[in-house]
Amino acid sequence: MNKIIAWIRVHQDFCKEVARVGVWVGTLSLAVMTVLWFFSRSRLEKTPPTPTPAVVKTVGSFTPGTLLYSVLKKANLSAETSFQIVQCLSTSVNPQTLKESDRYELTLSTGGVFLGLNVIRDRTQFLVERSSASWVVRTKPLEITRTDKKATGTVKDSLWNAMIGSGLDPTLIVTFADIFSWSVDFLTETRQGDRYAVSWQEERTPDGRRVGLTVWAAVYEGKGTGKHTATRFMDDYYEGSGQSLRKAFLHAPLNFRRISSGFTHRRFHPVHRIYRPHLGIDYAAARGTPVVTIGDGTITFKGWKSGFGNYMEVRHNGTYTTGYGHLNGFARGLNRGTHVKQGQVIAYVGSTGVSTGPHLDFRVRKNGTPVNFLTLKFPALASVPASRLGEFNTVRQNLLGPLEKEKE
Repeated sequence: MNKIIAWIRVHQDFCKEVARVGVWVGTLSLAVMTVLWFFSRSRLEKTPPTPTPAVVKTVGSFTPGTLLYSVLKKANLSAETSFQIVQCLSTSVNPQTLKESDRYELTLSTGGVFLGLNVIRDRTQFLVERSSASWVVRTKPLEITRTDKKATGTVKDSLWNAMIGSGLDPTLIVTFADIFSWSVDFLTETRQGDRYAVSWQEERTPDGRRVGLTVWAAVYEGKGTGKHTATRFMDDYYEGSGQSLRKAFLHAPLNFRRISSGFTHRRFHPVHRIYRPHLGIDYAAARGTPVVTIGDGTITFKGWKSGFGNYMEVRHNGTYTTGYGHLNGFARGLNRGTHVKQGQVIAYVGSTGVSTGPHLDFRVRKNGTPVNFLTLKFPALASVPASRLGEFNTVRQNLLGPLEKEKE
């Protein structure tokens, strides 16, 4: 033992080096073992593959020309199965009437077996399923969320631009204009600084699709139009006195236009180059702009009429008759003797006959005599019954009161 101790003392530097190398080798071995241990553990704990879904869902809408049968065939269902599904659905809704606003969700197994079809139209979903050897269709109403909203604004150049600029939906704008269409011509009577206010309710499905829009109250106040108010009551709109806003005739026969020539007994004719009466109103508009009848009536003339070109005449009652000239064409299904409703599209703006450009020549006769339509005043078609005036005034105050205050 003494010899070993003596040897270590003599060779202590060498021993230190051996010990240092030993520690280094041990540390390296431990590190390698640790890495190998973690690697083997990670392989053991590797995430298992995601299982293949049990079903395959296909969603879409019925774009123009798309038939339900074609949708089913494209999903590789047999002709027989596709026909049976269409037949089953037809007991609740006509498949041929499905349109772009209608949506579908087709569910198949991974093996291509039909599991179900869900067709959504408006507020209802139609579920087609196969039960044993029979086919069944079930109807289920969608859950509807209702939200009340309101907006106010000032017109700079047109009502449309003002409301669009405020982020309002085109459907709301058209509804607002339609409510006052018997009283205000929003393209010829609006002035800078006119003000509008409107409150409405939107109805939406769970996926955010709007299925309903109801205007509760509306106000339009302008320099040229005066102040007009509308309150919804008994499924109609009434002004402050309780008279209906609906009148016998609309305020104009088309929506997007400007008056290029008014009613006069002396106008310089742009084609004949002479002064002659113009016993009507010319509305300049783009070719193809829809023309509507201003009131209920019966078509008494449809066809070519000399310098008026394509012409249509509507008798509204024993007093008034309206004429529409220079038309590009007529709406389908209309002939002499056809009854038309107020606001119904009857024709389209053109430049037929003696004309220098696309426009509508609109004429009104009262008891056979030409009259200036822009100066005529028509009474309301109805009013709130006396027995319900108290209820109407309460509703009007609740709906219109806050809206008018906010407008101020």
